[in-house]
Amino acid sequence: MSMTRVYLLSVSDSRETDCRILAEAYKECTSWGEENDVKFDPSKCGFIHFTRTTSPCTKIPRSPKVTRKSCKIPGPTKAMRKSSQLPKPREVTSKPFKCNCVPNIPGFTKPAAESLRVLGVTLVSKLRWKPHIATIQFACTKLRGALAKIIKSTHGPRLAQARQLYLSMCRSKIVYGATAWYRDMTIDHPNGNSRLQQELEVMQNKFLRLISSALISTAVQILQKELYVEPMLMHLERIVLTSCAKQLDTEVWKTIHERFESIVTEYDDSYHPSSEGKPNHRFEGHTARLEKYGRLVLKEARRQEPGFESMTYKQKGKHISNIVKFVIDECMQERWSSYRDEYIASGKTCPPAALDGGWGRGNLHIHGRSMKKMNSTMLLQLRTGVMPLNYHRFKLKQIVFPSCTCGAAKQTVLHLLTGCPNFAAARAALIRKTGTICQTTYR
Repeated sequence: MSMTRVYLLSVSDSRETDCRILAEAYKECTSWGEENDVKFDPSKCGFIHFTRTTSPCTKIPRSPKVTRKSCKIPGPTKAMRKSSQLPKPREVTSKPFKCNCVPNIPGFTKPAAESLRVLGVTLVSKLRWKPHIATIQFACTKLRGALAKIIKSTHGPRLAQARQLYLSMCRSKIVYGATAWYRDMTIDHPNGNSRLQQELEVMQNKFLRLISSALISTAVQILQKELYVEPMLMHLERIVLTSCAKQLDTEVWKTIHERFESIVTEYDDSYHPSSEGKPNHRFEGHTARLEKYGRLVLKEARRQEPGFESMTYKQKGKHISNIVKFVIDECMQERWSSYRDEYIASGKTCPPAALDGGWGRGNLHIHGRSMKKMNSTMLLQLRTGVMPLNYHRFKLKQIVFPSCTCGAAKQTVLHLLTGCPNFAAARAALIRKTGTICQTTYR
């Protein structure tokens, strides 16, 4: 019999109690292993304390507090100056606190780890997710470097293929394990604009500019609409909501919910006695929100499909995923309409052609699956209105003057398509094939 990973979890109000419970649980595992021909190797075990308290355990004294006053060296007195005896600097020791409370397991000699990787998710003792996001960033940097070697602006995989590479290889790596760590980010920052969330958005935006060969000054909202890729936070909400709706009313969900309620009832009131009668646990609000919207999704699934209860788990999951995807697309359509109205109301001259149309998969058909990379790059830059012309290069301080070679003050996409005399013949041929070009919006 082969077993790869076994996890033991203990919840109590002291670290010594946790270590004692884990040691007893390990003895039960070894006795069970002897009966079933399974061996446990203590040298391969890992151990970590999950707590956000700063107070050390009873076995280690608190390190001396280092202050500005304690580090100050007193000046020499008159008597010391006469005798040429200067005071010695005060010795201050400030060692980082490490807990040495470990389970009493024969053969296990490792101290408590500061971080532990569990099923691909990096956990730290304080259950903060910055180290995990840093791990994702490091992996994405290597992936982006690998993609940059094969995706160029003039050759390489077509736009649809490059988009599929990102969705299957890169985005799946970013959102891996989101059901475990994304909810903590939303609770820590209820406004939905935390630093970690912004870092995730920045990671995706870099990939989108790479696969589309768009310039850095291209608006992210327009780029997401053209590639039909929702923002990272919307995608995370989609994953978490879908997972919650799938697990509702199952035996696994009931077991986790009962255990969660028992832990909150037993320990959380003692930690926060001042908030009696209110939800104390920091995850309660987000868990209740997930359960609320998950049940709405289940209600809609039962309404659309009368035989929903008789479906298999896989069929239910597919039906729920389609409903959540439809809801996310509706939200993105509202966000896109709001952005387009704000852009037009701002009074900017010559809005890009990409503002036409709504949010949806139909934007991918504009670029075509059979279009070569060089042509799709040119088409996307024309639709977004951001091309490496003199006006945009001037804004990036790459050249001195934004003027066109024909003498116009600005060499923009609108001037290139509608007014530049250097391309009069090409413009006439384009009009004969596609129709009249509007002189103000080049559509």
